[in-house]
Amino acid sequence: MYNFGPYPFVEPSAEAESMIYGEIYEIPLELLPILDRLEDIEHELYERIYDSRIEAWLYVSGKNAPHNLPKIKSGDWFRRS
Repeated sequence: MYNFGPYPFVEPSAEAESMIYGEIYEIPLELLPILDRLEDIEHELYERIYDSRIEAWLYVSGKNAPHNLPKIKSGDWFRRS
């Protein structure tokens, strides 16, 4: 997880030490296109992927995400320092 100012960026990883903390919401699948617009995936800052381990859609850093951002080592956006 990386600090992008008002929002975090998460890069997909299979490494255990890269665990992140967050919230999961159950929503109707019809709302995913609306969330895609909210997350601005059209400009490839974020992309939506499905994680079968937790059975949830995640927004992760996309092709046009900034690089060299400060890392949030705790994996907890709300407890970053």
